[in-house]
Amino acid sequence: MTDHSIITELAELLETDASGASHLLKGFAGAMCHELLLHRRLSVKGLGLFTSGSAAPRRNRGEEGWFYTPPAQSLVWKARSRGDDTFRLAMEGMRLDAAQGERMAGALSQVFSRARKKRLDLHLAGFGTFGAVGKGFDFTADEGLLSVLNSDYEGLNPVASASPGTSPMLKIVAVSVVFAVVSAMALLFMFRVSPPVSVPELPAASPLPVSVDSVAAPVPVLPEPAQPALLEAGEFTVVLATYTSEMKARREVARLDSTGIRAALWPAYANGVKYWRIRTGRFADRNDARLAVRALGENVVPVPYIQEVKKQVLKNGKKACNALHPQSMCPAFGGLRVLTRIDGVQVCLAADQGCLYGLTFVSHFYAARKSIVSPELMNVQISGGSMIDDLRRTIEEIARDPSIRFIPVVSTCVAETAGIAEELLPKKAGNAEVLLVRLPAFQIRTHPEAKDVAAATLLKRFGAFGEPRKPKSLVVLGEIFPLDAMTIGTILQKIGVESVVTLPGRAFEDYVDAGQAEACAVLHPFYGKTVDLFREHGVKIVGGNPIGANATAEWIRDIGAALDLDSAAVEAVALEESEKVREVLGRFGGLSGRVIVAGYEGNELPVVRLLLEAGLEVPYASTSIARTVLGEDDHRVLSMLGTEICYRKYLEDDMEAVVRLKPDLVIGTTSLDSFAKERGIAAIYYTNNISARPLFFATGAAAVLGMISGLLNGKESFRAMKEYFTGNRNTLTPP
Repeated sequence: MTDHSIITELAELLETDASGASHLLKGFAGAMCHELLLHRRLSVKGLGLFTSGSAAPRRNRGEEGWFYTPPAQSLVWKARSRGDDTFRLAMEGMRLDAAQGERMAGALSQVFSRARKKRLDLHLAGFGTFGAVGKGFDFTADEGLLSVLNSDYEGLNPVASASPGTSPMLKIVAVSVVFAVVSAMALLFMFRVSPPVSVPELPAASPLPVSVDSVAAPVPVLPEPAQPALLEAGEFTVVLATYTSEMKARREVARLDSTGIRAALWPAYANGVKYWRIRTGRFADRNDARLAVRALGENVVPVPYIQEVKKQVLKNGKKACNALHPQSMCPAFGGLRVLTRIDGVQVCLAADQGCLYGLTFVSHFYAARKSIVSPELMNVQISGGSMIDDLRRTIEEIARDPSIRFIPVVSTCVAETAGIAEELLPKKAGNAEVLLVRLPAFQIRTHPEAKDVAAATLLKRFGAFGEPRKPKSLVVLGEIFPLDAMTIGTILQKIGVESVVTLPGRAFEDYVDAGQAEACAVLHPFYGKTVDLFREHGVKIVGGNPIGANATAEWIRDIGAALDLDSAAVEAVALEESEKVREVLGRFGGLSGRVIVAGYEGNELPVVRLLLEAGLEVPYASTSIARTVLGEDDHRVLSMLGTEICYRKYLEDDMEAVVRLKPDLVIGTTSLDSFAKERGIAAIYYTNNISARPLFFATGAAAVLGMISGLLNGKESFRAMKEYFTGNRNTLTPP
């Protein structure tokens, strides 16, 4: 039992009540358990250093002769810490932001140090107990934690040898046999799968009062490869369950996902029967897989086992295709879309001639109708070492124009491979600021993520984070349709927000002013680097977006809470806007059909949520970006509603879904749309028809659902066109 004064002191330091402090302490204890099981080492300021030690089999002499005790794992405590993992555990294990993590770490270090000095009882649930022993202070590890550490040796009993009266030769033989037995058993236990041991339950922690973000106890998350989930022959994965029903298997995947375990289906055939295995993780060797099994709780997965992969497979069980086509534009395009739209900018592109041609085209057509300036970059320049000098001369030429205020030097694949030293470039030329923005496709997977890199690079250099915060100020982060920007601005003004900056912005000053904001509302889930930068500087983060009735109300409330706005005014606007969306949904109450959403813009999941809220069936959705923390709420909602989500998707994934699910409408990429239309399925291009129209609040719902309704009502025309062009020309009605 923890001394009451420790809880009281922790509550005072964190400005919460005793119950909240107790939950936070339990959450941190859970993070300690998870850290120790994964890394076998943990250092906490005020408590000391904890390591997992191994004891080899020991030879002992007893009355009955020699016997050998099996190997064991122990938890070793040293009072003097080496380093401090407290802050990292608070952020990673308890999912706190930087400001919360720093505050939590400081409070814990203070109470832990006092507990040791005063020799107070301290119980860390599931980890162990500290307390006075004589005149000292000692630690006793929790039995449940020790059981998990020793799960590989469970049931391994001492092995007896020969009796004392045995002849010397027999003793040697007996000892040899015993060593052989122990070695064989040790090898056996190295490669067997231990039955799961239940880790003591760790309740979720309460949120700190300094942020709208919630704090949760750590959930074991097993490593998972990027989509599509390839498994290579010779690797290992953890099988969680096996079903003969695909529907039941998919429901179990959704349940596991809600607990934080990322699982996938892995079909198998035996005696003519198809089975659906549920697996998680991808491991190079069995030991890594065994560590993952230990992290699973028995209440979540009763009997997991480790399976060696015999041949290369995909997530859905098919053999890997050797010619998959990534679904994204060149990532540099996303960065150029952000950079070229800034007033007074002139991009200097460090790229070869092929990239220059393509990126100049897209910057004109999709971005801002601006030219790109680039020095010649061929083998001669790279091998001759003149690339940096050529870039400097090009920057000087651009800076001769006094209207140019900003020169981003965009480095793509060839230039990055050759090597660009940022310190050799000027920081200013003429009236223009100069900034290197690295956008190589071999490092940045998609163009949405390149937008994040560009925005974060600008903010890091120019954001006025050191200036005083502007009261009731907000950054809206995400590229949005102009009408959405006007609607958002109007609603934020109604709830009392005094200053709004939208990023990516057209004004260079937007990136400066963003550093003084109190909070940031992130509309799209791929802005991870930008969000991390805001968090580092103590800016509160509001996730989600105002798409759909419920999400609209929650988004408005979260902004009100983050900026400490008048709660009555915020609630009135939240209810009003939510009701407007419900009215729109009511107008499309008769909408029905099966829709597949497969874009590459990174904002697909909220659109799927709107379609589901309108009563449509969306069995499959895909996106080019990876699964992110910012998009986790949408992921869980969609998964629970039966939508299969494919991250880092390939064209082949989407094509397979079209064939398998036979949708009434496909909202996808141009290649997928062509594939669907060839089969008589209605299809439209996601980027031009969804991303290029309002999405948010009631206006966005009406625009999207109105378009979807028209397409579903006219779906037969696509079938008729297919039949016409495949030879049956009687199916079209003459005008």
